[in-house]
Amino acid sequence: MLLCPNCQKPLYKEDKSYRCPNGHSFDIAKEGYVNLLVHTQKKTGDDKDMVKARFEFFKKDFYHPLKEKMIELIKAYDPKIVVDEGCGEGYYTNAIADALNAEVYGFDMSKHALKRAAKQTDKVTYCAANLFYMPLDDQSVDLVYSIFTPLSMPENRRILKEGGIFIKAGPHERHLYELKEVVYDKAYLNPLKEVKADGFIKIGEEKVEALIKLDNEDIRNLFMMTPYVHKSPQEGIQRLYDLSDLKVTIAFRIEIFKKNS
Repeated sequence: MLLCPNCQKPLYKEDKSYRCPNGHSFDIAKEGYVNLLVHTQKKTGDDKDMVKARFEFFKKDFYHPLKEKMIELIKAYDPKIVVDEGCGEGYYTNAIADALNAEVYGFDMSKHALKRAAKQTDKVTYCAANLFYMPLDDQSVDLVYSIFTPLSMPENRRILKEGGIFIKAGPHERHLYELKEVVYDKAYLNPLKEVKADGFIKIGEEKVEALIKLDNEDIRNLFMMTPYVHKSPQEGIQRLYDLSDLKVTIAFRIEIFKKNS
């Protein structure tokens, strides 16, 4: 199933490492994940502070509606091999693995996130890997899902079996609208962009929406895990951080695709 990132030969688990026939070896970290990023690949991913914010926010289960909908949708296809493309700290991955009778793989480029994810379960194979060059056999996966992560549809097409399912979850138009009303002089709706998916047909779409109430710590953690933290005016950020509480809309667009060629 897993491939060596150096030579693309199969990897086999032996004790506390993965090895390939050509002698390449990858140790399993004490937290339980394996690093399959090689030196020629760009190493990025969420930093330690962002991962901590995500972990603390998800610990309170604010995104429970999205998590439960993803479990419902994935279970409907009864997949035997599942890949979380950009698993982060494992909030969705571990819950989905608990709900399925399947092999579940979680890939991410952030070692900080993978340390937290792998510590919480032994039901998921967690790997540090480049999402655009996943260390997996061609046509070996039943279902891939992506939640708020960059997409490589050609790579998804490569690893999915014929008729395999890809599920994408991202922001709907009003996701975090009230937060943006505080940070920016003029709030805006999120654009709904269509996925370029040669070799796939779109077979379904769902919307999940809820209103959540956050205290000051929750507000800070949520903001830290969004792209807005890198591009917002300082005065707007300060206004947000000065709030004692805030009611915020969470709204998600879930799209389902089937590999057709």
